[in-house]
Formats: sequence, structure tokens, C-alpha cells
Amino acid sequence: MKTRVMRSSALLMTVLSLVLSGCGSTEPAVPPTPLENIVNPSVVINEHWKRSVGDGSEYAGAAFEPAVADGIVYAASSKGIVSSLDLEAGSTIWKVDLEQTMRSGVAVDTQSVYVASRDGQIIAMDRENGQERWRTSLNREILEPPVVAGGHVLARAVNGDLINLDVVTGEQLWRFGSTVPDLSVRGSAAPQWVPGGYLVPLDDGRLVALDQRNGRTVWETIISEPRGSTPVERIVDVDTKPVVLDDTVVVGSRRGDLVAVNGQSGNALWRRKLAAISSLAAAREQIYVVEQDGEISAVSAANGSAEWRLESLRGRRLTAPVVFGRHLVVGDLEGYLHWIDLNTGELVARKRLSKDAIFATPQISGDSLVVLDQDGHLARYSVVVK
Repeated sequence: MKTRVMRSSALLMTVLSLVLSGCGSTEPAVPPTPLENIVNPSVVINEHWKRSVGDGSEYAGAAFEPAVADGIVYAASSKGIVSSLDLEAGSTIWKVDLEQTMRSGVAVDTQSVYVASRDGQIIAMDRENGQERWRTSLNREILEPPVVAGGHVLARAVNGDLINLDVVTGEQLWRFGSTVPDLSVRGSAAPQWVPGGYLVPLDDGRLVALDQRNGRTVWETIISEPRGSTPVERIVDVDTKPVVLDDTVVVGSRRGDLVAVNGQSGNALWRRKLAAISSLAAAREQIYVVEQDGEISAVSAANGSAEWRLESLRGRRLTAPVVFGRHLVVGDLEGYLHWIDLNTGELVARKRLSKDAIFATPQISGDSLVVLDQDGHLARYSVVVK
């Protein structure tokens, strides 16, 4: 973990309780709200196929998201099995055993599939057949899939380093170092690529914009400042992947700060108290936030004002939300997928993938929703709106 040794055993127990509640304890901090039947669901959910792609992770923060590109689904297991499947039929195209322990899923571009091993190896594989193209050892634990865009591969290490690699050769181009506080929640939010650079949320409460060419800081802004007398109270991790709407960038922190900044200057546009626990979603000039206790809020992207709030999924340890057509979709700790009306916040449909928790953010490709659960069940869904 990213925690250092605590002098007080009482404080350590408090710290461990907090870290586990955010990253994969057996019980959520808030008891799961029992699900109520949805009367007359307005969406018909079709499951087209379900396949096993290997064991997932018991660690809830492990980002084992699959990736979908050009009608192909790519997925990785915790034991290093990387699979390629046809999106339409679910049939296996190829499967490779890298014999590596994984802590995260995959990334793809037009040529390659990229994975990061627990011991810090970034491996590029041919999309057509799974053959290895290159492998670079970073000698640092990697918890998130690399970000692949603009001819670069950006990997984020658990110690706060960001390492930028050439997409063709795997050669290191630059490194950006950041300070990890004495105590922070295990896991990190993925940087967001924008043309020419990256928007990077940091564990010390900052959001920085980096030049893709050399890793230099273009601007930085403070999202959350540490306050309080104990290390737990002073946790300020910015753990949401930034969402970008035109020139507005929105991120959230564990401290409970949801902040919009100007993408050109980093100047704050608005700020409100809302404790996001996962990455955000955006559509129709609204930002959708899964909060720490499992409430879901929609706020205006223009000024942060509240649009609606859903409390009936409290304690169900929801995934990051995704926008799927006219609905917001989240998965939960009991393997359910929930469809929520974007405009009203009303629960309109539900489907169960399995009895295993869904930790990975669902993926969207056209009219398909691709979901991977903790035990490695991968499925494709589509919907018909009544």
C-alpha cells in the first residue's frame, strides 16, 4: 500500500479501515441498500453472450476494465491471460498467457494491445494475433492500464511517477515525478489525454496539465488542500479521471471537492462539496458523480448546481458511471447492473451479470455495453427502450 508506518496502533487501525473501505474490503462502510423491484421497467435489456476470461482481482480498486475497438473486445485476467473476442458473437479470436501477475486491464490503439504487470512491465502485443511487439520494465508497481494516445504510452506508477514511452519502440521519452503524501488511498485515477498533453490528477490534491512532448507542466491548480489534525483527515487524493466538456475540466477528490477548471489556464470556474469516489461521467451539459456512500448525483457542468440525486443504491459499492444512450449505467457489489434515466435520476431497469461483484467500469461500443465482473465473467448487452 502507499501508507507508511504509523506510530500509533489506534491510528493504524483507523487508517486500515479507511483504506480497505475504499479499496476492496469484504463489507462496505455503509450497509448495502436492499433492492426494490422496478415496476414496469422502461428498458428491455438483452444479454447476447457471456464468457469466462480468467480470474479477476479481490482488490476492488484493480482496474480490470476490458477495451473495445473495431468490433473486438480485449480483456486481461489477474494471472496474466490476455484474450481477444469478437464483440458480436463472443467467440475467442486469440488468447495469450503472459505468465505475469496483473493489477489492471488493457488499453488499445490501432496496432497494439497494452498491459501493465504488477512488477512494472509494460507489454505491447499485436492486436491481430497477440504476439509481443515490445516490453519495457519500469521497476515500479503499476495499478492502472496505460494511457495510449497521440503516439505515446503513459504509465502511472504507485509511487507517483508518470513515465512516457514511445508507442512503437517502448523507449522511455520522459518522466514526471510527484510526491505521494504519507497517507493516501491505494489506487489512482487515470490521466486524461487531450490533444497535445495530459490532464493528471495527483494524490497531493493537485490537477496538472503536462506537455505531451516533454512532460513539462503547462499549468497546475489545487483541487483539495489538506485540513485537519490527523493523517486520515488530511487525505486529499484526486481520484477521478478528469472529464472534459469543451474548455471545461471537472475532477473530484476524496476530500469532497468537486471542481471545474478552465482547460486552457487551470483557473477554477466553480467548486462545490461533493465527495466523488470514482471517475465521473458527462452528457447533456451534466456531470454524473458516484459519491462515497453510493449516492449518485447529477450536477450542472456550467455552475455545479444540483440537478437530481439518487439514494436508493447506497452502500452497494458502485462502479464508475457510464453514459449509455439515454441512460446512466453502474454495476454493484452483487453483480447487478442498474439503468438510470439521465434526466430524472429514476431507476428504470436492472440486470444481473452474476453473483460476483462488478468492480470494472462498463465499456461502451456503439449499441453494446461490455461488462467484466470480479470472477472474470465477460458479457455483452444491448437495450431496447420501450
